Amino acid sequence: IMIKFKLNGGEEVNLNLTVRAAMRYEKETGKHAFIQPILNVSTKSLGIEECVDIIYCAYKNGGNTPVLDYESFLDALPNDFTEICNVAMDLISGAESDTSKN
Repeated sequence: IMIKFKLNGGEEVNLNLTVRAAMRYEKETGKHAFIQPILNVSTKSLGIEECVDIIYCAYKNGGNTPVLDYESFLDALPNDFTEICNVAMDLISGAESDTSKN
C-alpha cells in the first residue's frame, strides 16, 4: 500500500512500508527495536520515536527523489504528534490513508 503524506510546506511524498524495507532500515541504522514494536499486538505502545522511524523507513522506500536525510525529514514533519502516530499505525496495519487532503 502506498500512502500519500504531506510534509510542512505542502510537499507531498509517498510512503511504502514493506518487510524488506523495515529489515534493511534496521540493518542500516542499528535500531534493532524497530520491527518488534510493529509486531507487538498492542500497537498503542508505540512512542513518537518509533512512529517517526516507521514513517521515515516508509518514506525512504516510497520512491521519493531526492531523499531527505533523517534530520531534514524530522524538520519537514508536521508538528502534529497525533497525525504522525496515526500515519505510522496506518502503515503498520496496511490501511489506506491520504494526509495530502489535510
